[in-house]
Amino acid sequence: MRENNSDVVEVRLGENSPALEVLLNQKALNFSEQTWMDLNGLFLYSSPGQNVSVLFSSGAGVEVSGQGGKVLSLTVLLPETFQDQTEGLFGRMNGRPQDDLTLPNGTALDVASSGPREHFAFGAEWAISNATSLFTYDSWELLESFVYGPKHHASFLPSFSVPGDANQTLVQQAASVCQGDPFCRFDALTTGDLALGSLTRASHQRFQKLQQDLKPVVSCGWLAPPANGEKIGTDYLQGSLIHFRCHPSYTLVGSASRLCQESGTWSGTAPSCLPNAGRTLQRFPPQPPATTHFTT
Repeated sequence: MRENNSDVVEVRLGENSPALEVLLNQKALNFSEQTWMDLNGLFLYSSPGQNVSVLFSSGAGVEVSGQGGKVLSLTVLLPETFQDQTEGLFGRMNGRPQDDLTLPNGTALDVASSGPREHFAFGAEWAISNATSLFTYDSWELLESFVYGPKHHASFLPSFSVPGDANQTLVQQAASVCQGDPFCRFDALTTGDLALGSLTRASHQRFQKLQQDLKPVVSCGWLAPPANGEKIGTDYLQGSLIHFRCHPSYTLVGSASRLCQESGTWSGTAPSCLPNAGRTLQRFPPQPPATTHFTT
């Protein structure tokens, strides 16, 4: 994931461990000594469990959770400034479902009359190319699957409803595991994997709890430290104060402190560190007194 010219963060399931693997600009990170990092254009936090949170300078946030070492659960948190500004597989964040299936060329599919084939074609239109991909392909398996292999199989048809001929024993087992959760039931009966259904239920419950606990907050976004200086503070929510200072031999120009305001903007102006004013005088060694010669 990346925003504008920020660092690139990638989160994926560990190959030989249930813990999540985090890559920064295609290099693995180690969180054994600290759980957070203030990076270029983003703030990165990894909790002791299987959760990784990223906050970008715009105020947008992404949280990735590992479910049992098998499934990644993704939650995107966007400030109100993104209203009607999103596009892609998540649709447009404007409260109008009818334009959620908008293609890259701006054409919107009719949601009411769209079927599995149309939905598959919609997803295929938003597929990333190898040239624009931010993913790290550091194994032959990844290269063969995602770089050299086909992006889509034309014969594939996604499922949007539970199979009508589902095994009744599986149906009863899914009812016991899912406890009425529709997403759990769909995944369990569509794939025949009760464990996957259970993970889906846990992810859905976590999302529901997040919705209940989430209170409206104002985020002013990440702030960069000035060149030849540093910043003090890593909280970017309303009421937070970030301080700045310069390295020796540099003078701070701009705001030494900036407050995250109710409007979602930072007070003051962006600071910069300029070299201290002054002149360096060139010193010359003393010269011998002048000698006058007379000729007669």
